Amino acid sequence: GKLIVVDADPHVRYQRVIARARTYEQHISFEQFMTEDEAEMGTNETDTTKFGTAQVMSMADIRLDNSGEGTEKFIEQARQRIGIKSGV
Repeated sequence: GKLIVVDADPHVRYQRVIARARTYEQHISFEQFMTEDEAEMGTNETDTTKFGTAQVMSMADIRLDNSGEGTEKFIEQARQRIGIKSGV
């Protein structure tokens, strides 16, 4: 199997959070978003029995960038990187 990581620029992810308009996310500042993101990433974790998203992402076999605009372009990029022919 392959571990595939899909990531996007933090500013893009923040804009998508705001656009989702979930009640608990409606008034989150970018700074608060980044604080929560860093906590989830676990980059400052010192307990070796715990790991966050950053550690999992570092093990990826394939990394896909979802920062761009346009689903079709992302799907084509994903197909190419994963090795799936178009139209399948």
